[in-house]
Amino acid sequence: MAKSVDSPRSAGLRVQHRLPTRGIAFRKTGVVTATRVLLDTNVWNYIVEVDGVEPLRKAARANRVAIVACPAVVYECLRVADPDKRKHRAKALAREDWLRLMPEAFSEAEDVRREMQRLRPGWLLDTPDLRQWSRHRADWQSGFWRRVRREPGVVAGHIKALGDDRLRQARDATKAARKQGESLGHTIHTFKWNRATGTFAVPTPGWDGSEFEAWRGLSVSCWWNDLILGESPTTLEWLGPWLDLRAVRSDIAPWTRLWTREVETSALPREWIRWAMAETQATRTTSNGTPGDNQLATYLVDVDIFVTTDKVFVDLADAMRPHCPAPLAETRRSPAGSEALTFVLELLQSLS
Repeated sequence: MAKSVDSPRSAGLRVQHRLPTRGIAFRKTGVVTATRVLLDTNVWNYIVEVDGVEPLRKAARANRVAIVACPAVVYECLRVADPDKRKHRAKALAREDWLRLMPEAFSEAEDVRREMQRLRPGWLLDTPDLRQWSRHRADWQSGFWRRVRREPGVVAGHIKALGDDRLRQARDATKAARKQGESLGHTIHTFKWNRATGTFAVPTPGWDGSEFEAWRGLSVSCWWNDLILGESPTTLEWLGPWLDLRAVRSDIAPWTRLWTREVETSALPREWIRWAMAETQATRTTSNGTPGDNQLATYLVDVDIFVTTDKVFVDLADAMRPHCPAPLAETRRSPAGSEALTFVLELLQSLS
């Protein structure tokens, strides 16, 4: 179970696509009302290095703060080559004391399913076979975290086997997008946000020929490729069992209209974030972590505060926040090294 890896979508994808050529939290105690604080991979690593996990747990409990653990951070932490570091990081992240989030791919699929149910109910099966889907979801709520804690090397191997190819592709895409952005002179200050529009490069069934919001151009293509053409096993696992895929595949026009005109931006905030983060990342120097940052950004609608040492991530999130269709977490920039623990502990105390 929980074998799939939620690899980030290719960043910097332009909106002139041809078709079809390519946060839910769980805890035993129930609903969580405390302030939710998500720590970036770099912050976790520093805390683990100074044996700060137990002080973190005590501070969170004393100040009634929920420390959030998400799969995207686990993936990054387990990619370290040193087995001892990997073991200690896995043990820290997999504690039951934290609020555990489902993979962002699950949350994105649920968002899309609800919009399809509202706008295209005929695409949903009357009696879907959800046995495997339910087992998969249940495994992410407990089994995945148990394996991370007990067998971090095995989980790291699965992550590498299932996600490395897509990660390499995403890294190549971010580099290409950065080069294109530089050549066009794009900067964070010239980005049009919700005034950005796009069109298809060729006549497309279901498209009325008018411009549409740019984020829709990314989603209409990615979801068709990942779900309908089956390029993403993860997307198929979470959304495929609910749908009559043959009916959707039989006519592309309703699909095009759905994405370019009908779905509500406010109902799909993670789609908007994927697009906005990818486009703004193309205005900055990229790194191997750039695709992961795009993935991690989707969790900002599930938490209240995000702590990172990454100045670029903070800058992009802060620039995105006023335009985002859903409330976005505050970002706090932590110092690096041993001072990260002190910073986080002081932050938790200030929230009590």
